[in-house]
Amino acid sequence: MWSFAVEKGKLTGPRNQEDYHPWTHRRRLYLLTLWALLMTIVSVGEQIRAARLPQSEADSNLKLRDLGDTPDHRGDEEAAVFHNADASIAAGKLDDAEAMLQERLRLDPNSAGALYRLGRVYFDRHDWARSADYLVRSVKIQAQHDRAHLLLGLNYFQLDRHADAERELLLAVKQNPQSDENNYMAGRFYYSKHKRSEALFFFYEAARLNPENFKALLSVGLCLANLAKPSMAEHYYRRAIEVAAKDEAQFGQVYLDLADLLTGTQSTKIEEGESFARRAIEMFPDSSHAYYVLGKALYRQDELSEAIPPLTKSTQLDPENSLPHFLLAKVYQKLGRPAESRQEMEIFHSLARRARSPMSGPIR
Repeated sequence: MWSFAVEKGKLTGPRNQEDYHPWTHRRRLYLLTLWALLMTIVSVGEQIRAARLPQSEADSNLKLRDLGDTPDHRGDEEAAVFHNADASIAAGKLDDAEAMLQERLRLDPNSAGALYRLGRVYFDRHDWARSADYLVRSVKIQAQHDRAHLLLGLNYFQLDRHADAERELLLAVKQNPQSDENNYMAGRFYYSKHKRSEALFFFYEAARLNPENFKALLSVGLCLANLAKPSMAEHYYRRAIEVAAKDEAQFGQVYLDLADLLTGTQSTKIEEGESFARRAIEMFPDSSHAYYVLGKALYRQDELSEAIPPLTKSTQLDPENSLPHFLLAKVYQKLGRPAESRQEMEIFHSLARRARSPMSGPIR
């Protein structure tokens, strides 16, 4: 299992041979080569749905830390406009910010800073296409601006232009490789495309650059869990909990993911997993998956009757979720209630077929 010492706020690296970190110089060269190819080749992005990372930061509600500095301030007047616009955007006063920026753009149609901030205004309104239009104009004037490329990549992702999104997100990382947020967002992109190894590289970089980025730590854990590295995943989940608790952040997703991991078939820490599941329910009282994980924990401990209420609650919160029906079927079978077991198994198979149908959405 990887366990990294913290010295002066940085991850210092593996303590022993067993903790050896897999990312080598060859991996870095591979990713730089990938970026170079993307600069010259326009490929058709595969059409996939976004695989969600932490639900507290769903793709349609991305929270960027700040607007960052725009390197084209040409005078005190423009700087004052941008300062006021930034404050309005941060306060959610998007109409006020747009009015200021449109006036600035009327006076100077080539203001990269005004165009960039208008892109941010429309991004916060979830008007991805219009946001992208402003950002494209901005980077044509001021190409060296990683924040603009980052935001443009996120817009392209929402517009299902995945090849363009990949290009812009990698460009943001190239222009500012020391930004943990740039690396984190690139990792999210690769995770959504089920490229766990590539995602892990960027998530790890984000966590290395900022050991207090609990979302990056959680995401490293998610990738490791998907890559069948449960012990390593558990380490990062626990680290994410420590950091989030220190910041008093309400980041319940990590409790749910750790509970899911600790209640797996190979786990010997089921009771602890149950505790984390109950904590997740406190933070996510409407989460079908949280109740499912609690039911799974109780089932694994042979507390069969106690498992029925949370599993039933899970089915009520999300009627399209097949997992609790499958587990209920197994519970009823063990309790000697065959009719109810058959009924739950029929529901499970019906929902599973619907989930595989191209005409239906994914199980939430």
